[in-house]
Amino acid sequence: MARTNAERQAAYQKRKSKRLAECVTPDDVIEAARLLYEQHRKDAPDEAPLPFDEWLSSLRGKAGAASWQGLLPFEWLRDAEDVEDFDPDAATLLLKVGAVARAMKLPPQPSSSK
Repeated sequence: MARTNAERQAAYQKRKSKRLAECVTPDDVIEAARLLYEQHRKDAPDEAPLPFDEWLSSLRGKAGAASWQGLLPFEWLRDAEDVEDFDPDAATLLLKVGAVARAMKLPPQPSSSK
């Protein structure tokens, strides 16, 4: 039996949502940054006095980029031990963002799946 257009559209939307869930969006990066920044504020309150939103809006130019990259070392998040202080959903997000950051900042290694 042939599917209706509505059924095909629903199946397409389901596949699209599944693919998007595997992607890293700019909002994911910001949320991961918020998690790391708030953890840093908790661990070292004297070093990060501003709330995250104020700190983020203050980042401008090269100095802002350096501050962003220096404080948020996503590329070093590799496994569960690196994110054990976070709840499971936050840890998953941090590891997903970390994988993309690593791909952008560090020399890629050959894939063993080829």
